[in-house]
Amino acid sequence: MMEPRGSQEWSATMVRRLRAGDAAAGSALESGLRPRLVAYARRFLPEEAEDLAQEALTRALTSDTEPERLRAWCFRVVRNLALNQLRDRRGAEALGSAAHALPLETLGPLTRLVQGEDHAQVAAQLARLSVAQREALTLRYVEGLGREEIATVLDLEVGQVKSRLYEGLARLRDLLD
Repeated sequence: MMEPRGSQEWSATMVRRLRAGDAAAGSALESGLRPRLVAYARRFLPEEAEDLAQEALTRALTSDTEPERLRAWCFRVVRNLALNQLRDRRGAEALGSAAHALPLETLGPLTRLVQGEDHAQVAAQLARLSVAQREALTLRYVEGLGREEIATVLDLEVGQVKSRLYEGLARLRDLLD
């Protein structure tokens, strides 16, 4: 499993520290997790990304439970809040066009696929992937979540996540050939 940025452990222990008012935990949350939640939320609702991230963090701190995987739990809350707002505003058909374009400058391991390719062409091919594949690829290669965390965010089995990642990468390779 990939470590969160800043090597901070986002676990139930972190939740307890945050709830107890631990300043170091609050700083780690502000500098490590919050920016990633905002970036993820921007893919759904750019104008409301800050609010979505803040709501996810507020829910983590005020929930009756202590999420074992705080980072994945917060990403899932952001996703659910955003999808609910999109559904309420535009109807179910808007969900298929929710912004899940992968910013090309942040692809990391996917860069091997796009070296020498025209960025506009790559973006066009990414748009041809299913929403499920784009979302899994975004969480893995842009947000840096591990497969188990992605499974938590998307409410899937780890095997389903592996399939979406594999199929998304294979489809992207085919489209770029």
